[in-house]
Amino acid sequence: MRFTTPLFFTCVSSLALISGCKATQDTAPDPASVDFAHQLSDLPLDPAITFGRLDNGMRYALRTNATPSDTASLLFRFDTGSLDEAEDERGIAHFLEHMAFNGSTAYPEAELVKSLERLGLAFGADTNAYTSFDETVYQLELPNLSEEVVDTSLRVMRETADQLLLEPDAIDRERGVILSELRTRKSPGATAGEESLKFYLDGTAFPDRLPIGTEETINSVTAENFRAFYNGRYRPETTTLVMVGDFDIPEMETRIRDIFSDWTGQGEPLPTERPDTLPVRDPRVGLHTDPEIPTSIAITLYGPADERTDSVETRRERLIDGVGYSLLNRRFSRIATEGSADFLGASVSSSDIFDIGSLRTLSASALPDTWDAAMADAVDELRRARQYCFSESELAEWKANTRRGLERAIETADTRRTPGLARQLMSAITNERVITTPESSVARYSEYEDSITLDEVCERFTADWEDLESADLYMNSNAAPEGGEAAIREAFNAALERPITAPEDRDAGEFAYTDWGTPGEIISRTTVEDVDFTTVDFANGVRLNIKQTDYARDQIIARVSIGGGLNNASDWPEGFSQFAGAVLSEGGLEAHTPDELRTLLAGRNVSAGLSVGTEMISVAGGSSNRDLDLLFDLMAANVTAKGYREEAVTNFRRDLDAFYDTLDSTAGGVSARDVPRLLRSGDRRFGIPGKDLLQTLTKEQVQDIVEPLISTGLIEIGVVGDVEVDKVIEQAARTFGAFAPRPTELTDYPDAKRQLTFPAPGKVTLTHAGDADTALYQIFFPAFDGSDTTRTRHAGLARAVAQLKLTDVLREREGQSYSPSVSGYFPSGYDDYGYLGISVSAAPDALDTIDTLVAEVAAEMRAGEITEDEFDRAIRPIRESVERSLEENSYWLGVIDRVRTYPDELDDHRSRVAAYQNMTREDIIPVAKQIFDPDAAFRVNIIAAE
Repeated sequence: MRFTTPLFFTCVSSLALISGCKATQDTAPDPASVDFAHQLSDLPLDPAITFGRLDNGMRYALRTNATPSDTASLLFRFDTGSLDEAEDERGIAHFLEHMAFNGSTAYPEAELVKSLERLGLAFGADTNAYTSFDETVYQLELPNLSEEVVDTSLRVMRETADQLLLEPDAIDRERGVILSELRTRKSPGATAGEESLKFYLDGTAFPDRLPIGTEETINSVTAENFRAFYNGRYRPETTTLVMVGDFDIPEMETRIRDIFSDWTGQGEPLPTERPDTLPVRDPRVGLHTDPEIPTSIAITLYGPADERTDSVETRRERLIDGVGYSLLNRRFSRIATEGSADFLGASVSSSDIFDIGSLRTLSASALPDTWDAAMADAVDELRRARQYCFSESELAEWKANTRRGLERAIETADTRRTPGLARQLMSAITNERVITTPESSVARYSEYEDSITLDEVCERFTADWEDLESADLYMNSNAAPEGGEAAIREAFNAALERPITAPEDRDAGEFAYTDWGTPGEIISRTTVEDVDFTTVDFANGVRLNIKQTDYARDQIIARVSIGGGLNNASDWPEGFSQFAGAVLSEGGLEAHTPDELRTLLAGRNVSAGLSVGTEMISVAGGSSNRDLDLLFDLMAANVTAKGYREEAVTNFRRDLDAFYDTLDSTAGGVSARDVPRLLRSGDRRFGIPGKDLLQTLTKEQVQDIVEPLISTGLIEIGVVGDVEVDKVIEQAARTFGAFAPRPTELTDYPDAKRQLTFPAPGKVTLTHAGDADTALYQIFFPAFDGSDTTRTRHAGLARAVAQLKLTDVLREREGQSYSPSVSGYFPSGYDDYGYLGISVSAAPDALDTIDTLVAEVAAEMRAGEITEDEFDRAIRPIRESVERSLEENSYWLGVIDRVRTYPDELDDHRSRVAAYQNMTREDIIPVAKQIFDPDAAFRVNIIAAE
């Protein structure tokens, strides 16, 4: 199960700053007077939601939604978390969440997950839970709505409520899993997040109640502790069930009442005593240093929590409160992209800390040697906004994007995805918010859009940042600045005294790429009946494939595949893929910088970007129907007028220090850097190259390599979504159809580029610079390429069975690992090369034990010791996933986007459902025997450097 924390800690963990967070908590209405926030609000409730409360106090909310069809999301929330723990129970709430999957009245230990897998719910993906400071939430994604699946899912939640066995032996076995999770989460970045939490929430219980707990209490908490916490905290009167899906609400209400109405709390509830205020303190400076963390600084002002109830007027006020933050963040984004300041990135945010206070924070990331200049540049922009306000054009861009976002919500309302709706509904209930309809949101905004003026925006923003000189300062860095904390305050005070000037007016002009010449001639148009899509050939060789779907209302996704890719280049330097990706993504177009494009596209729902692969170059994009013409203009411009800007190179090089300084701070980072190259016997096209090498690459190299490929390669376009086929054809003819002639066949590239070599059997030990108690075990078995689809499918299922076996052995039986993982790599672009890999996070002194246990599983796989139950548990979630994918636009784009260039992909689709439905245990045994050869394996251990 995953451990999580609320929004505040999530944000400070990422950079030890509070950047980009939004207020999430209001004062709850009196629970004695109402059950839900809408009962005290003038906001119109979305009528699609049914709310209720059982006589025992348990609340529920139900909503029908048919995307995907015949599925549902089920969330079960207990209003308890780590803040409710006693000193000798630290971590018990999270530990109890784990124990919910380890034995109840109806499900013996280790059988609950297996029972759900037999119904098609994959562990982790469909069966999960999390614990936070103030809540514990269990989640199930129902793959279908058969009576068995629905009844079992609801009864699993009912078992969790008051039927957990909490046997001492099961608790002892789970201790190792919790400790493994604790080790997995140890990193310099995580430590930095914990230290920032101590700084900001000093004087409250939060820093001492991290949900993961402490090693001491994890090892010492008893079954009696569990039972007391469980009985006292898991109570119907503090529990909420949310279910969204393709079901009949009255029928589901009846089921919920039948299953949960007899639940009564056992014994007396434990009192809830949580922090209610943030202590008032004099201005402070905090400093945390570690060689393995990036440099960042935060400037913070405090205030009371937002106690406004959710209402029409409150929503208007909150919206306008945030406008100044959005406009300044827009400026920060432009400045960072242009490289015209010393900060790598900066932002302002305003957020509540639960319900005990609020923060306004200016944060900036920087290089270690220029932290003071970076802070000064960020402070300058904040002061500039306060003194000179914003421009009418900036506000107009914000209004256009805001209105477009609200209107898009109406356009897409009927096909919103069920999991997202379920989480939105639970969040609204928890945070005492009202869920309204998209139509009512647009109506409210329309009433006051014109009344949102720069004077009001700037008045509110300026008021938020009064007393800036008394802010708290907090810095993370890989080394302490000379002069320490005093130097940080001195640098801040100096920044406040710098002269500032008014911002420059900017004019993005008009979008330059709309005239493509004479539209292309259509020489062929056909329909592929069994897959229901249309193919079009233009006279210039460009090919177009279109599939109309109704899975996402007014959503269009597209991909332009350009033949050849890097393998068609005569050569490319080491590290080119990473470098080119940055240059192309931040280069904009010849006539427009990235910032100008953002302005020009304000109020439009459209995006497109180019990426470089070894076999194909792609331009991926998306839009609504009203912006279809602009989508094709953007995609065509990305092919014919890509920008190669020096500032993109400057930004890339500037960011290298921060990236490489932290790359080896975790075992996972070292693995990403070194293992891909090791698995290919040193092939320098793979892995992460050295920093010095990347610093030598130039934009001219990118242009010289990429331009010939995109200007001469074949072009095949895929478009999927809620489209009118004829309009797509019209836009493709107007743009790509007007190009100069293109080839219709891929150029063969040298065989040498298709060759990879798996390393000789052996073991390599690598080191990381992070926590000494964390290590990573990896083993890789050589396999085959992906040219044989049937074989690849069998290998994929063998991988899934191995994953089940490893979880059963390492997690459930031995308690050695929190999350062992098995991955497969079976590429079609490299001949006779592929592998299956196993990764296990572990304690350094357990690596030999892990190796023995993995060898046990591998031997079973090689010997064909796969039970029918293991096969069934592995394949059922895959079968359900395959069925669900047929209602996803992204799947269909992958089927049709380059179907004439790679016709086998269409055959793969045609056989896919039947292949998995008809697959048997006997099918995968020969592949498992071939792959799991211990004598051919390559092992990697990654441990902390001494």
